[in-house]
Amino acid sequence: MKKYSPDIPHLYVRRKTFVFRLVIPVHLRSLAGKSEFKASLKTKDLSVAMKQYGEVEPYYQSLMEKLRNGEDLTNYSELSYEELMRIAQVTGRIYKPLDQLIQNPAQLIQTHSEWTKAGKPKGREFSSYFGTAEATMKLSNLVAFYEDDQVHVLSSLNDRERSKKLTPLKNAVTQLMSFLEKDIDLPSLDRQQARNFHRHLKNKIATQEIKANTASKYITHLRVLIKTYKNAHDDETETVFDGLNFKAQENARPPFTIDFLNERWFKKDAFTQLNPCAKALLFAVIDTGCSFKELCGLDPEKDIRLNVAIPHIIIQGNEHRQLKTTHRKRTIPLTGYSLQAFKTFPMGFTQYATDNGPSNASGLINKYMQNNGLLETDKHSVYSLRHTFKDRLRKHGIPEELQHDLMGHKDQGMGSHYGNGYPLEETVTYLQRMSADWKYLSLNDKENRLPR
Repeated sequence: MKKYSPDIPHLYVRRKTFVFRLVIPVHLRSLAGKSEFKASLKTKDLSVAMKQYGEVEPYYQSLMEKLRNGEDLTNYSELSYEELMRIAQVTGRIYKPLDQLIQNPAQLIQTHSEWTKAGKPKGREFSSYFGTAEATMKLSNLVAFYEDDQVHVLSSLNDRERSKKLTPLKNAVTQLMSFLEKDIDLPSLDRQQARNFHRHLKNKIATQEIKANTASKYITHLRVLIKTYKNAHDDETETVFDGLNFKAQENARPPFTIDFLNERWFKKDAFTQLNPCAKALLFAVIDTGCSFKELCGLDPEKDIRLNVAIPHIIIQGNEHRQLKTTHRKRTIPLTGYSLQAFKTFPMGFTQYATDNGPSNASGLINKYMQNNGLLETDKHSVYSLRHTFKDRLRKHGIPEELQHDLMGHKDQGMGSHYGNGYPLEETVTYLQRMSADWKYLSLNDKENRLPR
């Protein structure tokens, strides 16, 4: 084994493979139980080796510091789960407790083979192969672990979206700990405790303290958190909450009827006192079926196409917002009231193009409609327009696959996986047919814009 370069003090090469090697001073070897720290970097590529070196070197230097402070590294019987994970990590492995290996003979054989190939190390390194320490994750730390594990997803969200994603997870953990009356280690959470918590939620539903939907979300969020932790540790076993569910109550917003919209909204323009941008945003929903968040997040340069043969908008991820799911991406021709709305605000609804904009607009418009008798029932809201749009698609015989596409819903059929979908020229024909629903829509206005 020879040193690779005098400029990199602990990097060596053995049979063209890079190795980290740190010699232990003679007077500290009795505490270490060895004469050097050594770990194969398992690569012949220098760039890969340097990356590995940057991870391994600080770890072994920390062990050297422990030796200088008089700590006995030969006493490895009480190494924590986290310490064993770290030891395994610097040698390119994932630590798995012995009990878990015994339950999977193939993994046990593989681990024994890796230990043999590594020269049958003893002491701390041996424990990183066949240790018994289990994870000690606390319930209270599950959300923080989830944040670290899902950083690639959460990093694309703005502060409001991030909070909206994490707050329900935190609430679920809080509910569980409140029921248990303490914070416990995740491994000690057993099936009986999960069942007891499930029964506790049933009782709260029975006394109308919470709804079944809320209870179901608590269980689902806990399942997600625990599953995320298990997956990160290559544990494919079920969570203690698997199979514990509630039948969710139907609480979908009812659609507006066409007659109500024609007579109460459009006949005398009931929105003259609403600010023009909010009014246009509301009307943009009517013939696109989009949500406020989708419409407020449109990039005027890339997503709004008015000066083309078929005016349309493109719902896609951009620097202003990410899509909820991949099938939310879609192209929608502009017709009817929605076309008028975009001609009135060709650069989009900039007044509400902020993190809180869609929520602010929703609150303002819902309040306006409530105060002016523009909600068909007390169960209706702005979101009911999406349900109305879906009903209109059915009424006018729009093909089911195109319905899914326009709504941004996932199509379970195989047909959606083939071809490029419906061309814009055909889609606009279907949507123009739907404009016949509106008795007072004038398509012959000179500028075809919403009255302000």
